[in-house]
Amino acid sequence: MLKKTADKLALIMTRDVLRTSSEHYRNLNQFTADEIAEFISTLSKNLQEIISDEVTSAEVINAHRGQ
Repeated sequence: MLKKTADKLALIMTRDVLRTSSEHYRNLNQFTADEIAEFISTLSKNLQEIISDEVTSAEVINAHRGQ
């Protein structure tokens, strides 16, 4: 998957996780911001490695939301 697409998907998925997450991220600080940034970076890298360039971001988003 292209980096630009993977970054966009990682941000969307992170947003969805944070919306449904427990109290853990209610008190955001530098430590939790760093954790979130690392999560986004790792997720983007993984998406780039495991998803074909032919798969569209819409297909991934629909699959993610259908879970």
